[in-house]
Amino acid sequence: MRALPLGPNVRILAEDKAGLIALEKPEGVLAHPNTEKANPRALLNAPYNEEKEAYIWEGQLLYLLHRLDSPTSGVILIGLNPKIATYVREAFEQGLVNKTYHAIVHGCPAVQPKQWSDRLITERKHSELRTRTGPNKGIVCKTMHQVVKKNADLNVSLLKLCPITGRTHQLRVQCHLHYAPIVGDKTYGDFPKNREFEKATGEKRLFLHSTIVSLPLPKEGEFVAEAPLPEVFKTCINAKL
Repeated sequence: MRALPLGPNVRILAEDKAGLIALEKPEGVLAHPNTEKANPRALLNAPYNEEKEAYIWEGQLLYLLHRLDSPTSGVILIGLNPKIATYVREAFEQGLVNKTYHAIVHGCPAVQPKQWSDRLITERKHSELRTRTGPNKGIVCKTMHQVVKKNADLNVSLLKLCPITGRTHQLRVQCHLHYAPIVGDKTYGDFPKNREFEKATGEKRLFLHSTIVSLPLPKEGEFVAEAPLPEVFKTCINAKL
């Protein structure tokens, strides 16, 4: 196979002979373009077919198997054939895909409980998907969380987040609900604290990163892809005022 038409600063993390490829998506790159003008910011430099959820490249479909928000960085999977695409999408639906994220959040969540469980509802508002809590409605969403490191000077913490369920903006909303909004979140975040953080560090990105994605493959065993924590995360969690 020829080299993939990778988007800006996108790189291959892992690939399997079954046709599964893990890419590292930088912050600001789109999982797929929403308009023709957005093509230069897309994961792959190729036309995208919404109906098939695939990029079209040299007569071949490159299937996008899940999504990351534009401001989120890290591991994202694509499939080179319909067989692996169907298998991985079903694996997501069946909860067979394990995902690990890291986030820098304002404050520090209570150690107990280590699992967040919330009812969330996703709605479309002004052409955008938004997720909110629904105490008596919605789908139960669960995430395991662990405090990795605290920075008392900036009053922020580095969290390891392992979603058990998958919902649009689940991690961002649950961090907000549990008084630990993700730094740089322009939708669900703490805007005054974001401005304070930017003033102190010069950074304003969303501090959410998909670190590890793993799943079992029928014949090849476990597929594991890891995107190292960006240097800016390390710099900010260790920053001194």
